[in-house]
Order: sequence, then structure tokens, then C-alpha cells
Amino acid sequence: MKLIICMFIFAFFSFANANENKEVELLDEVDKKLINEIITFAQGLRIDEVAGITAEINEYIDRLFPNISNYCISHSLDPAPLDDVKEKFLLAKINFVKGFLHGISNLVRYGDVTVGYQSKIKTLTLTLPVEFSNLSFTYDYTIKVLGIGPSGDLIGKVDNFKFYLQLSFNLNTLTAQIDNLKTTDSGCSFGNWSNCCRRKV
Repeated sequence: MKLIICMFIFAFFSFANANENKEVELLDEVDKKLINEIITFAQGLRIDEVAGITAEINEYIDRLFPNISNYCISHSLDPAPLDDVKEKFLLAKINFVKGFLHGISNLVRYGDVTVGYQSKIKTLTLTLPVEFSNLSFTYDYTIKVLGIGPSGDLIGKVDNFKFYLQLSFNLNTLTAQIDNLKTTDSGCSFGNWSNCCRRKV
């Protein structure tokens, strides 16, 4: 299973850097011996092995995700801070500050994780259908109209948020790239405005 671990190192670094650069250098992140193992594995793929490979990866992902969840919590990645949102209108302004996203450690697989290999260009592809089963966010808010208005806490919740991530790994250049990232189910969401009559002094 070393090669699957290596693939997830690829996935982690490419996803973490998605907003900066969709192509991520991996020379410093993985052992060249593991790269050779992946190449050997990929070159040996046959059509009649696809179902077995998919099943093997599904089983491994189901064991791996709880470790990722524990890692997120132990390294203070959950909850994750959110950017402040401040909007001004003609006679009003709305501020959302001190926001946090909770529940990114609650991830599960909702479909088959598949792997493919294009031998001509030595590219390995990995498809990850991922679901966050219980996402929520919190903000402190203030709403002012002509200098007067409520303030309090905003709590939002999104259940069963699903997205589809497809990554490709170029085994010649040792780079990873996000080929497709899309939301397949935005989930069921609702919000709760609390302390809406509280005024800040």
C-alpha cells in the first residue's frame, strides 16, 4: 500500500495548493523509490484488473480517512478560520467577523475511488468522490442602518456536502495537477441568527 500512500501525498499537496498553482512540484515531497513503485504498478495494469484495483483502493481509503480526520483535529486544522466579510450600502453596513468552518475532519467516501494510467505520457489519474457529512460555520455579525442595528452570532450548517476531485500525476516530471474539482451536491443548509437584539457598547 505504499504506492497508495504516495498517491495521497500527491493529492494532499495538489489540493492544498489549488488556489496558488494547480500544478505542484513533488520532487521534495516523495521518495523516488516510491515513484518507481508507482510506475511499475501502473505499467502492469490490465483491463481485467480494474475492478479489483478499485475495490482495493476503496477499502484502503475507508481505513485512511479516519486517520486524516484525526490529523486535522490534532494539527488544529478543524475548525479552520474564515475570511471576514464586510459590505457597505447606501445607509447600511454588514460585518461578519471571527468566522470559523467546522467539520472538515468529517469526510467520507460516497463513491468508488478509481485509478487509471496512460502509458504513452506516463500519467496516473486518481478520482476521489468525497463527502463532508457535517459542515458548519460560525460568525460574529453586526448590521447597522443609520448607525443602529443588531449584533450577535450567526451559525450555519451544511449536511452532506459532496464534491468530485480528479487529479493527475505526471510520472515524468513528478508533478500533480487538479484536472477537475466540482460540487456534486451542495447539501442541505440552514442558518440560525442568535442574540439578534444584543447591542454592542
